Amino acid sequence: MVAIVKDVTFPNLIRPGEDMPANLNSEYANTFSINVVKRIIRILYENGRLKRTNLAGMSGLNYNKCIRYLNLLHALGWINVLFDGGICFVTVTEKGIEVIEQLKNFN
Repeated sequence: MVAIVKDVTFPNLIRPGEDMPANLNSEYANTFSINVVKRIIRILYENGRLKRTNLAGMSGLNYNKCIRYLNLLHALGWINVLFDGGICFVTVTEKGIEVIEQLKNFN
């Protein structure tokens, strides 16, 4: 059975609709790259659901940096987190696909 969850146990997870804490705003602003976001969404779109560790490796990010991006993308509603048999998977949402389609021509 696959369950889409709203409340996930990622460290420091920011949930959709919540504001980023003030102490995280500068951290995200300093490390955010639209090219990395596009790469993560593209990988998820092409491969379907992936474990976080596999996604980190495929995207060329270390695990902690990948988790920061996943927290941001989850807060924006661009990814879903699924638990299947106790294993955590990440998938792209329709909203995430739409945004990336709009960003294709943006460099």
